[in-house]
Amino acid sequence: LALGGLDPQSAAALIGRRANVALSPEARQRLVAATGGNPLALLELPEVLSEAQLTGAEPLLAPLPVGERIERAFLARVHQLPEDTQTLLLVAAAEDSGELATVLSATAQLGAASQALDAAEREGLVRVRGDQLEFHHPLVRSAVYHSAPLSRRHIAHRALASVLNGESKADRRAWHHAAATVDPDTPVVEELDQAAQRARKRSGFSAASLAFERAAALTSNEGQRVRRVIAAAENAWLGGRVERAAMLLAQAQPLASEPTQRADIDRYLGLIEMMDGIPADACHLLLRAASAVAPLDGQRALQLLNLASVAATWADDGEAAVSIAQLAQGLAVDTPIDHMLVALLTGIGAHFEGDFVAAAPPLRLAVSLAKRLDDDSTTQEPVALMFAGRAALYLGDDRDVYRIHHEATARARTAGMLVILTQILPRVGYAELWEGRWASAWANLSEGLRIAREIGQHDLVAYHLVLLALIAAHRGDEDECRSLAGESLELSSARRFVFATESAHWALTVLELGLGRPEEALRHARAISNTLIGLFAMLDRIEAAVHSGEREAARDWLAYFERWAENGEAAWARAVLLHCRGLLSDDERECERFLRAALDAHAEATRPFERSRTELALGELLRRARRRVEAREHLRAALDGFEGLGARLWAERARVELRASGQVARRRDPSTRDELTAQELQIVHLVVQGFSNREVAAQLFLSSRTIDFHLRNVFRKLDISSRTQLARLDLDGPGEQTMPAGKPAIPPVRS
Repeated sequence: LALGGLDPQSAAALIGRRANVALSPEARQRLVAATGGNPLALLELPEVLSEAQLTGAEPLLAPLPVGERIERAFLARVHQLPEDTQTLLLVAAAEDSGELATVLSATAQLGAASQALDAAEREGLVRVRGDQLEFHHPLVRSAVYHSAPLSRRHIAHRALASVLNGESKADRRAWHHAAATVDPDTPVVEELDQAAQRARKRSGFSAASLAFERAAALTSNEGQRVRRVIAAAENAWLGGRVERAAMLLAQAQPLASEPTQRADIDRYLGLIEMMDGIPADACHLLLRAASAVAPLDGQRALQLLNLASVAATWADDGEAAVSIAQLAQGLAVDTPIDHMLVALLTGIGAHFEGDFVAAAPPLRLAVSLAKRLDDDSTTQEPVALMFAGRAALYLGDDRDVYRIHHEATARARTAGMLVILTQILPRVGYAELWEGRWASAWANLSEGLRIAREIGQHDLVAYHLVLLALIAAHRGDEDECRSLAGESLELSSARRFVFATESAHWALTVLELGLGRPEEALRHARAISNTLIGLFAMLDRIEAAVHSGEREAARDWLAYFERWAENGEAAWARAVLLHCRGLLSDDERECERFLRAALDAHAEATRPFERSRTELALGELLRRARRRVEAREHLRAALDGFEGLGARLWAERARVELRASGQVARRRDPSTRDELTAQELQIVHLVVQGFSNREVAAQLFLSSRTIDFHLRNVFRKLDISSRTQLARLDLDGPGEQTMPAGKPAIPPVRS
């Protein structure tokens, strides 16, 4: 009976049980692949690897070490081979590309005979497939490499470096030189620096981080060593290796003597705290660091203040936001991005002070400057656009929120910046929710949630969960909304992530309104104090208060919203303001006038759900006034709007009202889009834009095989057989649109 290795799921379970620590997904995947599922190796590996390696804080370099029993099992056969063959096996183990010509050339450099490979093949330890040399089992490679003395390994690496000629092999040459070096070596460090820069340009952030870290270890100058460790941490963070970034920053902290270096360390410590800790603590850390470095480097201080501002918003710390704005205004700036950030922070500070007259102009300036960033080659990364998008949010400018963040998403995908993508997708979720693209919003947020979980961004897990809960609330999916909101509340409350906590109360406000329980809705609405969430949820809060008989609370909230809406100039805000005035009016004719004016304002806005609610409110008013024929027009429009969006509870409310007006409406047949999963819909949107399966895989950080599998399911569900037929289908339906026309850039192949 020939025994194979354990399947990946069983192998991962065995490692996890033996290691007794939470393995990082990357470590689990590497260990399973490196052992081929061999149970003995799986049991021994946690004993020869450090806890930091198992959790992802330290890298797992190839080939992985093995335990003594595994070494003995494989080396018994190796040691019986001729010396030349053992030399060839060591060279092959040191060269992870498996390139046969390189291995043979390096082996010849060490004086081994050309027939050295024959004995290894006869013994079944290696096999040749085309131009590749493969070990029969990955554990053979590990055993051969780690059983050799250090001096012999160094000789093998030097031989490999000597035969890797040309620019295309510069990275591999640099690593072999580094592997053969113990003491500080300037030429080797320069090679590694160049390899790191090349890796970063192709979005190989993990490879760049490893190269910078190794270069730091071979650097004698302390200042330069700290700089390289910080660069290693930055690239680890960009690649989504949060634990590893934190470990590297901890290494750099006691060595950093320059204020700018300490500021750079604090920047990433603040980011890590903000994504996986307590936003208020991140805000204080970043604000303190900005104050310390401001006299020396205004640009660094501004970058720190900008991050502190995000943390202040998440923590609902208005005082900090105002202090940040004051510090930013005192900095000397000269680049377009700097001017944009100063305008943004100034506007946000005024917003938190409640001075919307002063807030609007700098926020509009920030959006205007953001539109010019495309012409600046230094701003092609998504970060600048992501920050500019905040200005559009504070203005309530739906179109720019959508445009800026979709462009930022495309750039984050192109650059392979997972850690940035998870920060942008929640804002894309808001934009698509408001514009009625609920299926697309669900797909994007589901992707963001998956990535945030995988890379350990627990605050962003809470953020994605609550926005999914908000979509579920709009759809009327009670169980799903309560489950998602509950999980988000548990995470966000523990971290004092106020923005997510209050968003959960917003989601529950919408749900309770849909269920016809205004008192319960008002209870959640009263839990909202964050200025931005309060503005987003204004119609829900006012409706809950009015239907609960709490008109004074509604008037107070509306007075605040009115001051903001008049200065923001958003069409949807004018429509909501008029709708709310109608709800608060005691005179039926005045109420009708406000609601009709709200519908006129909605014609210029892009919020179909709010428009349908205004149609419903007007229809209800007219029916109660026994103007049934007029009422039906608006109730039918409301029903069609809610059904097109998939807002089931609100559609049922409109249907009941329409029936009471004397007209019966049939229930809408489910759309074909309802049969597709979130990920399938996301794939369809990209395929319809003209992407190949491989390009879709690159955009969504999935394998081509996964894309093939999902597309087969899509074709089966929709009863079609070609991409051409798929492009002709209207899968979005009313209120839904695909992403903006034009193909975003395709990400390069990443390390």
